[in-house]
Amino acid sequence: LAAGERCGTAIALPVPGRFVGTTAGRANDVFGNQCPAGWSPAGADQVFSVDLPAPRRLRIRVQPGADVDPVIQVVSDCADVNGTCAGGVNNRLIGGEEVLEVQLAAGVWYIVVDHVQAPGPFLLEVTPLP
Repeated sequence: LAAGERCGTAIALPVPGRFVGTTAGRANDVFGNQCPAGWSPAGADQVFSVDLPAPRRLRIRVQPGADVDPVIQVVSDCADVNGTCAGGVNNRLIGGEEVLEVQLAAGVWYIVVDHVQAPGPFLLEVTPLP
């Protein structure tokens, strides 16, 4: 599997960190319809991990390409997205930036950049908050 295809191959990000990439050519591997509530992103996804040595509040921002509608999901287990969802957001439409601020316990967390439909380019930024 390609890096970032699933939790087991998640791309490790430092905090703060950023990643420029695309979900083009990727599969829809992470499933959940309650993260954020009521959404079941059917598009391609890419998985990142952050390892927090202590509890931390993070700001996660995804700036998509012009034709992409991203979804952000933060989970501790990709096999149980609904049960381990710490936060998710899908507030904007195609081409709109998504921002999620979330308080996380110490440990490994997975940030899933998912898409409602078509895959495409994105910029992911993870920033610690006070």
